[in-house]
Amino acid sequence: MEQLAESIHDHWALRRISEGWKYGPNRNDDEKVHPDLVPYSSLPDAEKEYDRTTVRETVKGILALGFELRPPATPNR
Repeated sequence: MEQLAESIHDHWALRRISEGWKYGPNRNDDEKVHPDLVPYSSLPDAEKEYDRTTVRETVKGILALGFELRPPATPNR
């Protein structure tokens, strides 16, 4: 879950940066400044939980649509 949550955060951050947003300690939408434009490992726990919730709800949706998630096959030894 953490790898997916980190990936979601990274995608969000890259999109914001491409839109001209920058890091700042206080959010300011007019100046495009956001305190969460940091590596996932530096996020406060509440923000990490937001990304984890996104992962959980996305997986629930995929399963509700009838798809299956399976680990990759391991090679025979």
